[in-house]
Amino acid sequence: MNGTKKKSRREKFREALNRPWLYYTVAACSAVLLYVLLSHFSGIVSGLRNIYNLFMPVIIGLILSYILNPLVNVFKDHVLKKMKKEKLKHTFAVLLAVLTFVVSVAGLLILLVPSVIESVKNMYQNFSSYRGNLERYLNNVANVMARMRIDTSRFSNSIEGWFGKFGDMVMNNMDKVLSTSVSVGNGFINFLIGFVLMIYFLLGRESLLAGLQRFRRAILTKEQYESHTAFFSRCHRIFIRFIGLNFVDGVIIGVANAIFMLIMRMPLVPFISMVVGVTNLIPTFGPIVGAILSALLLLLNGHPYMALIFIAFSIVLQTIDSYVIKPKMYGDGFGIQGIWILIAILIFGKMFGMAGMLLAVPLAAIISIVYQEYVLKRVEERHKRKAEKAAEEAVEEAKAAAEDLTEAAEAPPESSVSEDFEKEKWL
Repeated sequence: MNGTKKKSRREKFREALNRPWLYYTVAACSAVLLYVLLSHFSGIVSGLRNIYNLFMPVIIGLILSYILNPLVNVFKDHVLKKMKKEKLKHTFAVLLAVLTFVVSVAGLLILLVPSVIESVKNMYQNFSSYRGNLERYLNNVANVMARMRIDTSRFSNSIEGWFGKFGDMVMNNMDKVLSTSVSVGNGFINFLIGFVLMIYFLLGRESLLAGLQRFRRAILTKEQYESHTAFFSRCHRIFIRFIGLNFVDGVIIGVANAIFMLIMRMPLVPFISMVVGVTNLIPTFGPIVGAILSALLLLLNGHPYMALIFIAFSIVLQTIDSYVIKPKMYGDGFGIQGIWILIAILIFGKMFGMAGMLLAVPLAAIISIVYQEYVLKRVEERHKRKAEKAAEEAVEEAKAAAEDLTEAAEAPPESSVSEDFEKEKWL
């Protein structure tokens, strides 16, 4: 043994990072990888979509178990707290949570489905009259515009042609209802399988979490484990808080909309209220889409004044929701600006569809936390270390320069030394 200390993996890794060839290698590999991804982008997306569809029941089961887990904890900690056996108490809590979920969904379907089906049936039966109503509205607008000497013939013809093509497209593509029904059937089967998997996930929650914690402890240091645990707990609180409060807010808006429509004796109350409540779950522009679609349905059913009243009520309701209800429910919010919420909705909606749009706010909040508290913090620490190192190097250089000046000042002049030598030699 030569007595030298063995280098750790981290030191070896840092030494490798300081080598110049590493950056060129990473850049070349990144360029090759980017070229492969772009040249086979459609195939990669298709493969990822197939994998996603393959694991869809598992994903549904995980999502449902994640949503029902707080309800299981409520039953376990409050309703069944007197039970001594922990395993039996957990099993009964899971069964009660699943039973509550099934009864709630069944009751909601019993209340909404018949009226929604009736509303859709009436809309389909009256579809031919929508064109007549639209022509009548356009003629009235054209007469008003003609009095103001504004030509609207092209605009009216374009809308009439578009609406006629839309009606013909709906009528001619009724054969695609079968394929749509098949896809809906596949989705229903995936939901049933996911529901069964949800029960197993909830029943085996403790063992699954214990295995995950054991794996994390094996690959992480103690500080990393504690840091990751705190981060995941924070993400969990953000998701649960947003999902629960957003659902309650959607129910409040839907019920308020239904009460107003019943008071004003408007048609299609169940269907429009459901549309308003569901679209309200989508942040930012979801309520706008719901209000426009609902007002359009009222307009096409021959109720233009009710459509205007509905638009005015929607503006008032969304104002109250934005400035009164949501601030009381969300408190300080998630610390995200509106522009970033809109960007998150567009990006995650494009990537994950409706689920991405619904969860855009908590996902954006988590990304903001990662950026501000981890990425930005490490960049600032790295910049601080570089500044401290540069300051130390400047101090060392200043000390070296001062030492050089001191040595130069203490040394005798070269001319005097040579003169003394000449005098000694002459003597």
